[in-house]
Amino acid sequence: MRRRYIAIAIVGVAVTIALPLTFPSGGGANTFDSWVADRIASILGNHHTTLSVLAEPSTPLVVVPALIVAAIYAATRLRRVDVIAVIAGPLLAVALNSLVFKPLFDRHLDGYLAYPSGHTVSLVAAETAIALLMRSAIHEAVVAAVGTVLLICAAIGMIGLGYHHVTDIIGGTGVGIAVPVIVSVLLDASKSAAERREPQRLRPQRLR
Repeated sequence: MRRRYIAIAIVGVAVTIALPLTFPSGGGANTFDSWVADRIASILGNHHTTLSVLAEPSTPLVVVPALIVAAIYAATRLRRVDVIAVIAGPLLAVALNSLVFKPLFDRHLDGYLAYPSGHTVSLVAAETAIALLMRSAIHEAVVAAVGTVLLICAAIGMIGLGYHHVTDIIGGTGVGIAVPVIVSVLLDASKSAAERREPQRLRPQRLR
């Protein structure tokens, strides 16, 4: 497991936990949320269709097929642990966000729990899981670059449509990175432990 991913995951968790300290009483928009929303509204406020298209990468129609393709790719490379990681990481991230983090932070927007952003968690978790599949720095950089562009587009769309504050998206990014990385670390550790035990099982037993 590349150390930088673990470092980024730690930072992501810290940011996700710390951000709610900046929310006003009642969980409304903070100063940064309002500033970003105003900037987007001043440029794209009357372009609902454009905002909807920008938000599309965060929907299941995009995320799920991407994960299926990634899982098939890992399977063709005969990497069972990677197949498990690319499926389990994003699924666990979404589940934890919906069942644990959203109720825990209890930030409401238009009647629903908004922090951390679930759409952001699913998108970023998928991007992180796919990046972790890559075995070359170039491929990894391409995935990271494309993922960053998609995240920025989705963020602009979701904020412009009033679905989320920017801090919801930042918090969702932290969760979306951290959970798949933790899953991959645990799976790698389990695989390494199994490989260390295998030679012992194959070693001839001494006669007593």
